[in-house]
Formats: sequence, structure tokens, C-alpha cells
Amino acid sequence: MEQINITKNDIEWLNELIKTTSSIDKLYERLAELEINNQKDSEEYSKLLEYLKISLEVEEELYSKENLTVTKCQNLTEYIAKHFFNDSFDEDIEYLITQDQRSRVMRRILSYFVKIIVYNDKAYVEMVPESVKNFLESVGDSNAEDTISSAIYQNTEIYKSLNKDLFHIFVALIDEYSKIKTNSSIRDNLVRAKYQTSFINKEIEKEMLETDFETSETITISSPFVSLITDAGKELYDILRNRHCYDEASEQIARILDIENHDYADPEKRTSIILRQCYLRACLALLDEEKIETIDSIFHHLLEDKNYLKFSKLNSKSEMAVSFCLRKVNKDKERIAQINLETLKK
Repeated sequence: MEQINITKNDIEWLNELIKTTSSIDKLYERLAELEINNQKDSEEYSKLLEYLKISLEVEEELYSKENLTVTKCQNLTEYIAKHFFNDSFDEDIEYLITQDQRSRVMRRILSYFVKIIVYNDKAYVEMVPESVKNFLESVGDSNAEDTISSAIYQNTEIYKSLNKDLFHIFVALIDEYSKIKTNSSIRDNLVRAKYQTSFINKEIEKEMLETDFETSETITISSPFVSLITDAGKELYDILRNRHCYDEASEQIARILDIENHDYADPEKRTSIILRQCYLRACLALLDEEKIETIDSIFHHLLEDKNYLKFSKLNSKSEMAVSFCLRKVNKDKERIAQINLETLKK
């Protein structure tokens, strides 16, 4: 087995980070419990918010004092996978309601490392074939590498802002569901999922803290603005947005349709289904009308397919769950406002 290139100092730093992240997780957990018990207006909730902000500063200092190169993040990720993963490490959307604290803590830390690895423009530039660089030079581009670097930068910045927007919409829809669900177990799970979404996704954490974990009827997105300030342009932004959201929406529809009717009686599984619906609606809300019509058409053709009809009685509730999301598209789109210069000045 190949040895992981990690030092004693790396391990000591990681252990300190795990300790700090665990403290942050406990604060999140308690804040969620207070909201579940209708105590958001309490003195304890306000104090915990301040403690959380201080803990986040400590966490940020830990990250900033360490020279986290792509290689180091890869080594730390491998080390975590070897020493901390276990059978209870939840996959996919179920992680938002997991009771396993280690799973939650590791996911937050890994999320930080993975973003450094994934959004490494230099690595992508090095992966571009020489033939592409040669072609650019043959058509008169004397700075082929700069052109490629710029294109990759634009792509990564758009994807980062798109994911941030998706999770902003996602968490707003979770909050909406939590306020209308009469089943207390499902409602409690959804409240926990709202806090857990913020805990895992540092991109939206700051905004959630500023609003005391309240969401607004109007959801402000930033990705169209980011596409302008990076000179990516609307055409590239639209291509990436539609491709990403279409793929994500298609995956959620497939996963929802795999859920059988009897699963809807289980509060845990029902919560997971609602979370999938929320994410599907977030993806649909960012799609162009043409792409939504394509998804709608494919979905309804599926419902008429003879092979599908052989077993569709087992998951008719899932068909209704997807149909509900498609019916909500216009309402969800009406909630979205784009960030602009005036918004930034406020």
C-alpha cells in the first residue's frame, strides 16, 4: 500500500482543526434545537450565535496559518479517508440529517480541502493537451496559455457562484417546507437540515449568520453578476448554468422515481424525499424554459412507457413528488432576484 505523505505537524494541525470543527458542529446542533423548540428569540440563541462567530474566526485562523497546497490537501484527504471514514459516513443528500457527528465534522473539513483541489486553475491548465495550445498559436494567439488560464478561471468562478446560488435557493426551500409540515418529526428534521446545509457549505454560511438563519421570500443570486465581472459573458454563463442544473435536476428526478410508496410513511425517508424535492426545485429555478420543457417532456414520456408502467404502481407517490416540483417552477423563479451593483453597495 502506498504511504501517505503526511508529517507529524500535519497530523497535529489536523487534530486541532477537528477539535475546533467539532465545537462548531455542537453550536450548530444546539442552535437547531432551540429553533425546533421555538426559542430563536431567547438570550441563549443570541449568545450561541456570537460564540459561533468567534469559533468560525478561530477555524479560519487555523486554515490560514497552514500552507494548504493542492498536494497537501490531497494527502490530508487521503489520510482522513483512511483513518476517519466508516460505514456510517452518509452519502448524497442523507448527510443533511445524519446523527453521526464525526461524519458531519469530516464532511465540513473535506469540503474545504476538495474545493482547493477542484478549483485549482493551474492544474487544469497543465491538463490541456499541447495540441490545443498549438492550435491557438496557429490562429495567431501569441498568449495561448494566458487564454486557456482565463477560460478556466471563468469556468471555475461561474461554477463556484452557481453552486452557491443553488444552495441559497435550496436552503430557502427547506425553510419553507419546515414551516408548513405538520408532522413534528419531519419538521424537526428539516430544521436540522437547514442548519446542516449551512454547516457544510461555507459559501452560504456568512449570509445565514447575518440573517440569524432566517430566509427571505426573495432569493438573491450572484452567478449572473460573477459571469460579467470575470468577462465570461452571458453566452458562456448560460451554457454552463443550463448544463450543470440540467444534469443535477435529472439525477434528482431519477433518484426520486426510485423511491417506493411505502418509504413515504417513514419520517426519516420522507425527510430525504423532501430534501431531494427542494434541490430539484432549486435546479429547475435556474434553468431556461427550453430546458425545463425538455425535462417535463421526458418525464411525461416516461410515465407512458410500457416497461415503466409495469412497476410504476409501486412508486406513484414519487411521480406526484416530481410533478409537484415541475408545477412549482414559475413560483420559484418569481422569488429569484439577481445581484447588481446597487445590491453590493448596501
